[in-house]
Formats: sequence, C-alpha cells, structure tokens
Amino acid sequence: MANKKIPTYLTDEQRQVMMEIPADLSDRDLARYYTLTSEELELANHRRRPANRFGFALQLALLHFPGHPLAEYRNQKQVPRSILTTIASQIDIPISAFEEYGTRLGTLYDHTDEICKECGYRRCGWREYLAAARFLFPHALESDRAVSLIELACEFFRKEHILPLAERASSLLGRSHPT
Repeated sequence: MANKKIPTYLTDEQRQVMMEIPADLSDRDLARYYTLTSEELELANHRRRPANRFGFALQLALLHFPGHPLAEYRNQKQVPRSILTTIASQIDIPISAFEEYGTRLGTLYDHTDEICKECGYRRCGWREYLAAARFLFPHALESDRAVSLIELACEFFRKEHILPLAERASSLLGRSHPT
C-alpha cells in the first residue's frame, strides 16, 4: 500500500504556541482559569508531600486551561511564575515545592489518572473523537481556517472534561473536509 502524506494544518510556530502554557495572562485570567474549587483543593490536599500537593493542584489547574495534562508539555518545569503563585496562594505551599514534583515520571501520569477518576475527566477515544468531529462539522462548513477549528476543538475538550488527543491527532480535527 502506498504511504500517503498526511497534510499539516499548523505551522511549527502555531503548534508550539498551542502546546505552551500561556505566560501573558492578566490577573483576571489567572483567577478565571486557575482558581480551584473547594473539592479540587480537598483532593489536592490528600497528597502527603508538599511537592505532590502542589503538582496535583497545578495539574488540575492546567486542565482548566489550556487543557492538557502537565506531562504533555515540553517544558514541564517552566510553568509561568504567575500561575505558580496563583496555585501556591490557594494551597499555602511555597512555589519552591514545585521543583521537587515529578522526579518520578510516573507521578505525573498517576496524578492524571486520579484526576480522571475523581473529577470526571476522560481520555479521548473514538467516541470522544466522533463527538468532537460532530461539534466541529458545522463550523468547518463555514470556515476553512484550521487554527480556529483546532481552537474550537480544544475548547470542546475542556468543556466536556476530555483529555485532548495528542498534538498530531488534534491537528487532524482541523480538517474542513474528509480526505
């Protein structure tokens, strides 16, 4: 069978921007996206070590926005200080505790799995992929701009508590027509 080249809908720069934790958020955006509920704070406080409490709370916050688990970010330890400060003030743990988080890589994934179980998040499978495609279809009929469609897909995943597809797969949702 011939190997067909899969089209690319994002430039490298666009892809990088979409996979970064935003650094230029206003105080209002920090409060909007990174304020944890009392249930989320209680869940984070069940961790024994301060680093794990901090990291767990941060993972929850990053699922609020931009919507990816911490393990999927390229520069996991380069979370903007403003976000770390916002989390630290809610859990009463110094920012320095975050430096120790995730020294065992499995911790990031274990915490993501626990967040899924306790907070109603789920991984993206065929059912979720189909729901996202159905959501995007009317938008794709009106626009062929891949970036706006991918942003809509990310918004859909956040709203529905779905851990988004890997970066490559989510760019495929930006197609405006089947190939």
